[in-house]
Amino acid sequence: MLEQKARQTIDKKLIESGWLIQDFYDFNPSAALGVAVREHVTDSGPVDYSLFIKCRLCGLIEAKKDDWGEKITEVEDQTRRYANSVFKNVDPIVCTVRFVYEATGQITQFTDYQDQICRSRRVYTFHRPKTLEKWIREGETIRNHLRNLPILEKQNLRDCQF
Repeated sequence: MLEQKARQTIDKKLIESGWLIQDFYDFNPSAALGVAVREHVTDSGPVDYSLFIKCRLCGLIEAKKDDWGEKITEVEDQTRRYANSVFKNVDPIVCTVRFVYEATGQITQFTDYQDQICRSRRVYTFHRPKTLEKWIREGETIRNHLRNLPILEKQNLRDCQF
């Protein structure tokens, strides 16, 4: 029951972020730019929410009841297992789970698996479908760009600038 309350809050946040929510057995990935599918069946159990952008699976959300609070990072292994699962009615060739969230009704953690060193971080709410679509199109993540900046040479800089 408590997890159901968290899911109601998650549903509200997804809708506010521009996602269309559907149940798995009524699932139509072309109904909107961003579709969140509840209880998507996988070979390792049902995922709380799978996220589709332009009909392609791109992410998932693992929901937990609110009393998980700060322990929400303990769910990351479960989320990774789901991300590597085979999703029912999804072509495995186009099935790339890049974005994952662990969420209670109060806390939302986000990970982009395309980061060279991926780690979860707290976000205020779920990203909009247009944002995830843009990140998919760009290919490289901002964190990877930052990691690949050239080394700063001291040359003509003062000590306080280096």
